[in-house]
Amino acid sequence: MIHYRTAETLILRPFAHTIFKELPMRTLLNTVGFIIILVFLITFAAENGQPATLTYYGQSFSCALYLLVVIPFFVGVACGNILDVVKRFQLKKEIKRLRNVLVKLDQIQYK
Repeated sequence: MIHYRTAETLILRPFAHTIFKELPMRTLLNTVGFIIILVFLITFAAENGQPATLTYYGQSFSCALYLLVVIPFFVGVACGNILDVVKRFQLKKEIKRLRNVLVKLDQIQYK
């Protein structure tokens, strides 16, 4: 029996398999959420380009209004990523320590 492949099978299924099968759901949701927030920030920047004046301890700074939202957002993203990297290194160190403990326990058990 001959099976004919349709355009849907050749184009859409491999693409869907790549996206939905290999990415964990959390990664997919994070990516979609980040894209939604990024689109919001871009449209916010397009609508709020007027200048804003900030005064701090007698010093006055003038910048575009959208920068008051966009800059803290990306600073928060950067800080979160830095903290995530630090936590990953701590967890890798803990995994290595626990593996060494397991090796020592196996050696003791088989003596």
